[in-house]
Formats: sequence, structure tokens, C-alpha cells
Amino acid sequence: MDTAKAKTSSAAYIKMKNIEVETTTNTSTVSYHTAGAFGQPSASGSLAYYGKIQGADTATNGGSSNSEPFLGENYRIQLTDGILAFTGTTWDTTFGLYNLGAKDLQVKPGYLVKPGGTYGYWLTNPSTASDYKYYVRKVTTNAGVKGTMTLNMGATLVNWEATTSNSVSCLVLFESTKSGLFTPPRFFDPSNALTNLGTVTANTDGTNPFGSSIYVNRCNTSTVSSYTYTIPLISADGMVLNATYTNIYVIVRYKGDPTPITSITTTFS
Repeated sequence: MDTAKAKTSSAAYIKMKNIEVETTTNTSTVSYHTAGAFGQPSASGSLAYYGKIQGADTATNGGSSNSEPFLGENYRIQLTDGILAFTGTTWDTTFGLYNLGAKDLQVKPGYLVKPGGTYGYWLTNPSTASDYKYYVRKVTTNAGVKGTMTLNMGATLVNWEATTSNSVSCLVLFESTKSGLFTPPRFFDPSNALTNLGTVTANTDGTNPFGSSIYVNRCNTSTVSSYTYTIPLISADGMVLNATYTNIYVIVRYKGDPTPITSITTTFS
């Protein structure tokens, strides 16, 4: 056999064999995830879940500085009329699904969000009757007379009476201005240093989610810098924090679907 021809024949055979392998294909479809798994509705698009131990919460409370990073709900208060008398019911931190009320915001790990909104987490909006939703957090200070508090949510707050789309607002109820001590109970707007909103009748959409009237007061001479609202505690207005009255409620309100806040920080001095 001619050596040159033998080599040529061998190379041609290998080339033809490669072509045959490359043109032989196989196509298959693999389902990585079936919508609606994890026991959630398919509209949620659920693919993973938050694996923190139930009831775990890294928030701090009871000191001169307190933080809420939205990694639990140990200090959350249910949005009920008990808030007015400062007898609010704590949030149920046992496992449950779809227990948000019509006016409740949702704690998504690390965020406070509108359920079913752009930034939502699994849950759909439980009610579209109102574009306003709320979150209530109890804050306890250490004993001692306080003259000033600060509040920082990492966002610019709009006045409580504002109807700005996709906005964040806030009220503070002091234990010392609850129903029984003030009629109606007196709430304070950290973003408003000038004008009292005054009495707001029960169940007024956006300004009073409660079944009784409330009074919304300005925070006289409050100031803001880099999202930190500094609020002088004026005892003549009922704003008292001491050994007897050590608690406040912070009520957060979303209008629409704003960029979610990621923490609440309060300090007292």
C-alpha cells in the first residue's frame, strides 16, 4: 500500500466521522420550577422562601436607641382601635399565611412593602378598596425623662394630610397622649412643624384608619436632616417620656406603592 494514500484515507475517514457526530442532536425540555409550588398561588411566581427561624427578630427595643430592620415582627402592633388607648395587640409571630388585613403593609425580609405591589413578596393585595396601607411599631425607651427624640426611616416623609402618590408618611402616638388622657387621642406628625391638622373623624380614608376620632398635631419646631427628624418633646402638648410613660407607637402609612423603607431608627435623649 502506498503510504501517502493510506494517510489520506485515514484523515478523510476521521473527518467524515466527526461530521456524523456533530449532526446527531438530542433536544429535551427540563422544568426547573412549576409555578404554584411551595403551596403559594401561581401568580406569586414563588421560587424560594425566607428560611429564618419563626419568631426570630434582630430588632432592638427598650433602650435610648432602637432599630427595626424588618427581619421579624416581634414589636409590630395590629392595626386595631386598641391602639388609641395604648392597649394594642401584638402581631402573631407564629407561622401563618395570608393573615394581612385590608389596610396592612407587609414585612418582606429587610423591607416594608405594599402586598401585591412592585416590591411585594408572594402575597397579593388583600383589598383594593383603599390606596393607603399601614404598619404600627411599638417602641419602648429606657426609663428616665427625655427631652428629644429622633426618627429616621431612610425616606423623606410627606405630611399626614398629603395625597402624594407613592409616598411615605408617619404619625407618633405617645403613651402619654392616649385615649383617656386626651380626647380624642393626640397623634404627632414628625414632618409637620407648622400646622395642626386637628380632629379627623373615624374611618376617614388615608388620614384615620380607626373607628374613633383622632387629633393630629404638628411636631412644633421639629427639623429634618438626611432623613433624620429631630423632635423636641413639648410636655405642654402632652409629649412625655419618663419613668411612667416609656412607650410610643410609630404608625407608618404608604400611599400607593413607594420605594419601600428598609428600617426605622429611633433615639431618645
